[in-house]
Amino acid sequence: MNQNQNSDRKFVEFADGCVFPTGPDGQVCGHSIAAIDKSVSGRRSSYCDNPDHTRGKAFAVRRRYELAAARGHHTTQHEVTQAEKGVPEHPVTDGRTSLAALLARFEDSSTQLATVVNRVIEVVRAVSDPDSLSYEVEQIQREAAIQIAEAQHAQATAEHDAGNARQQAAREAEQRAQADDAAEHALHQVHQMEVELAEARNAANRAEAEKEAAQQAAEHDRATTQALQRQLEQQRHDLDTLRQQAQEERAALAQHYTKQVTEILATIHHANDPTQAKPPTTPKSDTAASVTRKKSKT
Repeated sequence: MNQNQNSDRKFVEFADGCVFPTGPDGQVCGHSIAAIDKSVSGRRSSYCDNPDHTRGKAFAVRRRYELAAARGHHTTQHEVTQAEKGVPEHPVTDGRTSLAALLARFEDSSTQLATVVNRVIEVVRAVSDPDSLSYEVEQIQREAAIQIAEAQHAQATAEHDAGNARQQAAREAEQRAQADDAAEHALHQVHQMEVELAEARNAANRAEAEKEAAQQAAEHDRATTQALQRQLEQQRHDLDTLRQQAQEERAALAQHYTKQVTEILATIHHANDPTQAKPPTTPKSDTAASVTRKKSKT
C-alpha cells in the first residue's frame, strides 16, 4: 500500500499535464489537459484526451512497471500496450475471483506435489535396494558388452573398409602411374609429330622455293629462247634478203658480163670484117653504176 501511495505521489508531481505512465522511471505522457468549465463541479482530470489514458489503465500500467522492477525485468512497449488493453473494469472484484482461482490451483498443486513426493520416496528406496543395484549393474554390464561387441564389429568393419580403401588407393595410384606414363608417351609422340610436321613444312617451303626458282628459270629460259628465236628469224630474214640481193647481183653481173662478151665478140667480128660498122660500146663506168643502184635498192 505504501508503495502504491509513493507511486501516486510520484506521478501527481506532473499534474500540469497528463500523468499516464509511459516508462519505468516515472515517465508520463505530459500532454496538455483540456480546460474544465468552472461552472461544473468535480475534481479536475489528470489525463489527456487519449481514450486509452484512463485512471484504470494507468493503475494497471503502474502495477506492471512495479512488478517488472521487482523482478529486475525491463518492460517493453508491447507489454505496456497489452497492459493498457487488458486492464479489468473491476480490479477489486476480479482480484478476489483470481485469488479464489489461485487457491484452487494451489490445492491441486499440493495434491500433485504429494504424489511427486511419494514417487521420490519409491525411487530413493529403489536406489538404496542392493538387489536393484545388482540388477542395474547386470543391465549395465549387458549393455556394455553389447556396446563392446558393436564397437568391435564396427572396428572390424572399419579395418575391412580401411583395407579396401588402401587397396583401392593402391589401384588408383597404379592407374594414375599408368595414366601418367601414357600421357608422357602421348606427349613424346606429339612432340615427335610436331618435329616431323616442322620438318615437313620446311621441306614443303624448300620445295615451293625450288619450284618458284624453277618457274623463274623456266620463264627466263623461255624468254631467252623466244629472244633467240626472234634473233634467228631476223637473221634468217636478213640471210634471205642477202641471198636474194646476191642472186640479183649475180644475175646483173651475169647479164653485164654477157653483154660485154657479146660486145667484145661483135667488136672482134667487125674488126675482122671491115665492111661492118662498129657497134656502140657501153662505158664500164655506166655498167658499174647500174650494179650499184641495184644493190642500194635491195
